[in-house]
Amino acid sequence: MSINEPIDTSKVSMVSVTCATTSDTTFTVSMHPDLVDELDEGFSPMDGIVSIDEMFNELPLLHRALAPTRLRKRAGHKLKVYRGCYDWYRSLGFSYVQLGTTLHVLELWYNENRNLDDVDVILGTRQTEGYKPFDPMADVAATDDRPSE
Repeated sequence: MSINEPIDTSKVSMVSVTCATTSDTTFTVSMHPDLVDELDEGFSPMDGIVSIDEMFNELPLLHRALAPTRLRKRAGHKLKVYRGCYDWYRSLGFSYVQLGTTLHVLELWYNENRNLDDVDVILGTRQTEGYKPFDPMADVAATDDRPSE
C-alpha cells in the first residue's frame, strides 16, 4: 500500500477508549492486617468496629474530591501521600497513597496537637454523601430474639 492509496475501511476497526475520572471511579482501600488490628484493639470494641468501617467505606468516598482527574495505571516518580484523621478522635491519624483505584493505608500515627490544616481527609463527620455510618445497635436489634415488653 502506498501513501496515496485510499484506506480499506473494512480492515479498520474503531476503538473507543474511556478514561477513568474521579467522578465515576470506585476506590478500594488496602490495609495491612496489623494496622486493622491496631484500630480494632486501640479503641473500645464498638469504636474499633466504627473506625474500621469508616476507613474502608467512608475514605473511598471522601478521596474522590482529592484524587487526580486522570488515573494513572503506574505510580510516577513521586507519590502524593495523603493524611487523614477521625473527627471523633483527632489525635489518631493515618497516611495513605493512591495507586490506580486502590488507596493503600501506610501507617497510623498519634499526634496530640493535631492541626486540621495539615489533614486532607477527616473521617466520621457524618456529612459524607453516600456513606451510611455503621450502626452497631441495628445489628443488635436485628439479631435480638428476646420477646419485646
